[in-house]
Amino acid sequence: MGVWMRILAVFAGVLVLSSCASISKEDCVAGDWRQVGFVDGTKGRAPDYIQKHGKACAKVGVTPDLPAWKAGRTKGLEQYCTPASAYLVGRRGSSIAPYCSATQLSAMRPAFNHGAEWWYYERYIRDLRRDLWDVERWMIRLSEDDAVSYSRLSNERWRIERRIRSAELRQIRYASWPG
Repeated sequence: MGVWMRILAVFAGVLVLSSCASISKEDCVAGDWRQVGFVDGTKGRAPDYIQKHGKACAKVGVTPDLPAWKAGRTKGLEQYCTPASAYLVGRRGSSIAPYCSATQLSAMRPAFNHGAEWWYYERYIRDLRRDLWDVERWMIRLSEDDAVSYSRLSNERWRIERRIRSAELRQIRYASWPG
């Protein structure tokens, strides 16, 4: 392996390892644990997520302030445990974290389902566009003498384009949370 390849491999390894940390060393040293907890709460992170921060910060000799983190996380969960947040979670294709109260989860469910419908159509449209691309690629490869195959593919392209338009129109209904 050449010198440049070794340097590149080491650099890539450092990037991968650094991206695994739950928190940057700068944030560990800054020690604003209430803010770190707040951000974790807004992301619906588990009560034991602080342990990941503890492992990451131990490398720079910092211990998280658990009471401050918990207070921040509680405030963050107030933002997370809302229908508007649930809609965005569904729209990303994620699941609602189970750290909200039963009442909050009940209020969040319709918004989550609304967002999940948008995500479903997004994936469906993406798959249809991939199918359309495949059909168009086959049409380009056909010889001019193969009119029957070209006609069949042209009809298939038309059907896929129609399904895309129909799905896009249905997806619009889920483009935002009306609540």
